[in-house]
Amino acid sequence: MGTLLSTWIALHPVGSENDALDEILVMFRELTPDKFWKFWPHYVVEPFTEKSFVNSEDFIKVLDSTIADRPFQRKISFQSVDINTGQGVMFDETVE
Repeated sequence: MGTLLSTWIALHPVGSENDALDEILVMFRELTPDKFWKFWPHYVVEPFTEKSFVNSEDFIKVLDSTIADRPFQRKISFQSVDINTGQGVMFDETVE
């Protein structure tokens, strides 16, 4: 969730933090966890046949509808680990 919050802040220019906070509050009030992730119907099998332990298709839809075409207004960076290679992957405002 920290990455999501950082991204929301980065979508707003310096000085408009209250606008970012308003959007974040709406997100947390309206988008409950069940609108982000759902367990697979056969949660014993799917974690081994799918890319994740949970179905995050709805989360991707939320990101596409709220963040997709909005440019970053300030610098941001965060790091993740590629689960296939174990290598760190850095994301910043230059990633398309």
